[in-house]
Amino acid sequence: MPFTGFHDEDFTVFEIPGFEARMPALRARITPKLKEAGLLLAPRMQEELGLPLYPRVAQHLRRTVNPPVETWVAFSRSARAYKPFVHFRLAINAEAVKFVCHVDDGADDLPTFQEGLKRNAKALARHLLAHPSVHCYNLRDAGGRPLGGRALDGPAPASCAAARLGL
Repeated sequence: MPFTGFHDEDFTVFEIPGFEARMPALRARITPKLKEAGLLLAPRMQEELGLPLYPRVAQHLRRTVNPPVETWVAFSRSARAYKPFVHFRLAINAEAVKFVCHVDDGADDLPTFQEGLKRNAKALARHLLAHPSVHCYNLRDAGGRPLGGRALDGPAPASCAAARLGL
């Protein structure tokens, strides 16, 4: 099935109450689209980054009670796993589709990622200021909305992000 994007009815999957009802709908409607998006994006990302990346769709196999509020295709340096590494995600939830760089506290390449952020901090700050559509979903304004663009400039968001990354 060629990837045709996400449509309004795709987002309603996340409104289905209960694990037993939501998971089959998620697997039938969202998972195939994420697989196709992963196959489409991985070669382009590899070309841009100069690194091999392997797309893997989240299966949520450990879940038995609470349905996921978000699901994703992850792009990782390993064909077998993505969770132990800093990785990219194309994620969908009830509100949006977003592309994120995901960093878990226990990622084995976290020190390398931290050093890269430190080394490239000024260039990253310039990029974020020039691209107001980039948002940080872990840093939110008083209304609970993700901070983006110029709102990410300044000592408070920077220090909060740095603290979360152990910098």
